Amino acid sequence: MPAFSLNAYQLKIIGLLLMVGDHIHYFFAEQGVPLWLNMLGRMVAPIFLFLTAEGVAHTSNKLTYAKRLLVGSLVMSGGTQILMYFFPMNHPLSANIFSTLFLAVWYIYFFDRLLSFSVFE
Repeated sequence: MPAFSLNAYQLKIIGLLLMVGDHIHYFFAEQGVPLWLNMLGRMVAPIFLFLTAEGVAHTSNKLTYAKRLLVGSLVMSGGTQILMYFFPMNHPLSANIFSTLFLAVWYIYFFDRLLSFSVFE
């Protein structure tokens, strides 16, 4: 019997579904949406951080990878501001996973550079 495994695409789909559930709870908690949607949604960040670390490990250009995440972060932040301007809410939108992923890639990049630094070069 083969061991159970998930590929990156399947993990992204699971993360997407869990994130949608978390967002549904965030916006509709007052209407009685169950708290377990939020609890399951807490698994999304570790899933996407794992996938980002895997992406950094397998990319040929870490700086380009980081730049793309930065652009995604800026687009998400701008879109959030536009949405909040046109649709004022009781609780503001503040979550932007792309910012977290961008910072994680920079930490990985600089830590990698630090480990490869040699005094004798």
